[in-house]
Amino acid sequence: MVDLGKGQRVQSIPGFKEPQGIVFMPKTKAVAVASGGDGRLSFLEGPSFKVTKVLPVGEDADNVRYDPEHERIYVGHGDGAIAIVDAVKRERIGDVPLEAHPEAFQRESSGRIFVNEAKRARVAVVEIAKKAVVSRWELGGAGANYPMALDEAHQRLFVGTRQPPRLVVLDTESGNVVASVETEADVDDIFHDAARRRVYVIGGGGSVVVYDQQGPDRYVERTRVRTAEDARTGLFSPESGQLFVAVPHRANPVAEIRVFATAP
Repeated sequence: MVDLGKGQRVQSIPGFKEPQGIVFMPKTKAVAVASGGDGRLSFLEGPSFKVTKVLPVGEDADNVRYDPEHERIYVGHGDGAIAIVDAVKRERIGDVPLEAHPEAFQRESSGRIFVNEAKRARVAVVEIAKKAVVSRWELGGAGANYPMALDEAHQRLFVGTRQPPRLVVLDTESGNVVASVETEADVDDIFHDAARRRVYVIGGGGSVVVYDQQGPDRYVERTRVRTAEDARTGLFSPESGQLFVAVPHRANPVAEIRVFATAP
């Protein structure tokens, strides 16, 4: 836990086995953490963030998404599935089967989830109401697709691939690739900045690539900001306009979080 105003670490909570995905639930002020090492979803509550419930969801529990409208949590896990959890009752209520381990995935308000099936080099489209995949989209020859972001207002899905390093943009109505541009190696996180009409791509090759969204189908590289080798995990805060990039100890004398301000 980090105090953003002071730029200081406030607290560390031990006891997790390879924590991967994490979500904050504003209504209850609780946090849910998925751990890949033991396949569990842990719920932390109260000022001390004490673990109050641990729910098995499946091996290699990974990315997590939260639906505040329906109080649902979605957890990618195993060789191919998304677990559906009731965020209020803290109970597992279903699964969506996939054909590969789900890497990043994004939830659309209309009731769909887009999932990176990286080992298959494609995106699976899930209808939540049906708890089933209804379509699969190819990526124009690119593969190893790990990160993903969504611009729901313009019906555009951003997918980062490592083979080769590309930012691939898909139309979420047709599933067609509408743009594909070169990006940083070892891409691992993507964020869409709706206010500034930009896309930020974080790659372990050592930089953040910033693209101007000049139209739904046109993306032009604005700049590349150097970070550090293997610094590939981050978080964009639309409220503050800041991009946070985690730099691991192996790439730096000490592990740190670097904060980048987005230009107007």
